[in-house]
Amino acid sequence: MGSGFSISALSRAAFSFLTRPQGERLYALMPAIFPWSLKGLIMADLPERPIEKGNFGTGIMACVTNDKYLYQMPLNRQAQKFRNEFTVEFAESTLCDIITRTVLRLEPVCEVRKTDLLRAKYPQTDETTIPVPIKKKRGKTHQGCYWVYYDPIQRIVIFECRHG
Repeated sequence: MGSGFSISALSRAAFSFLTRPQGERLYALMPAIFPWSLKGLIMADLPERPIEKGNFGTGIMACVTNDKYLYQMPLNRQAQKFRNEFTVEFAESTLCDIITRTVLRLEPVCEVRKTDLLRAKYPQTDETTIPVPIKKKRGKTHQGCYWVYYDPIQRIVIFECRHG
């Protein structure tokens, strides 16, 4: 360690928030460099934000979305994780907004994958009907369809909800 620096493991990227002159906080997940001779943390400049006028970078968006869908971690537990590990408070509604924005950004990718899947030699589909609440009529539901498309060769899975 002659250089005086230690680089944190990339799998444990540091969470940071930087304050702009306007007092606005920007959040990002990025690798950090810990200097042995200095107190504090040296961080790279924040990359451009994927959401115009938004505070979150792609790292946080990917982390929250992966934790929710890949690791089945509910948003309240994710808020607790950020509070306990990084001492940062996020409302569940903020995390929900991150998921919504991430999904909207990934929609074109999903459409391309769905096209690939539907052109596959052996696509499989399943339709499941589900009751969907009607917003204007309390306690009333209508029939919705939940479609699952799967290509076992390319290993593509697409989920789609449709009104019945």
